[in-house]
Amino acid sequence: LGELIFDIDENGKINRKCKSCSTGELSLKNSFRGGAFIGCSNYPECKFTRPLSKSKPAQQSSLTEPKIIGQNDKGKDIYLKNGRFGPYLQYEKEPENEVDTKKKKKAKKENDNMKNISIPKGLDVDIIDLDKAKFLCSLPKSLGTNPENQKEIFLNSGRFGPYLKCENKSARLDNVEEIFSIGLYRAIALIAEAKPG
Repeated sequence: LGELIFDIDENGKINRKCKSCSTGELSLKNSFRGGAFIGCSNYPECKFTRPLSKSKPAQQSSLTEPKIIGQNDKGKDIYLKNGRFGPYLQYEKEPENEVDTKKKKKAKKENDNMKNISIPKGLDVDIIDLDKAKFLCSLPKSLGTNPENQKEIFLNSGRFGPYLKCENKSARLDNVEEIFSIGLYRAIALIAEAKPG
């Protein structure tokens, strides 16, 4: 199955060289949480991973190193990264005002203060500029009040892409790029068509 998983060089041979560190060899890995993915043999020094699929190899290789998009309103860097589940945004969360309790004895992990936001499938990473990154990091977002029941309509992105939620109704956005442009009137219409549950 190597030809389906790895790139082929100009001689028609399978190329398993890591695009990030250039010394490691890519191989099939397995995670109990996320299933199979491709990873570098130099882990943990090289943390290059990619999904099992060879689709969009240019996009994957362009994200072998984290890319800084810019800073959010709190002055924290927003990074565009590529993980085993695809591209995502990452930024440092503001520290919470913790009250000293005896129950909190566990040491915090190094990545506990980092927030990850998946980029919805079907959205080209090339269009993710600072404004779009800030928008995705701000989800869930209230679009306004539904006049039908006086409840707020929220826009969010989940496992199956962007969606709207209002009380017990939810509606999927079929056009993934509509996440950046949808307004209240369009949201009201989609929620009205949605079935409860």
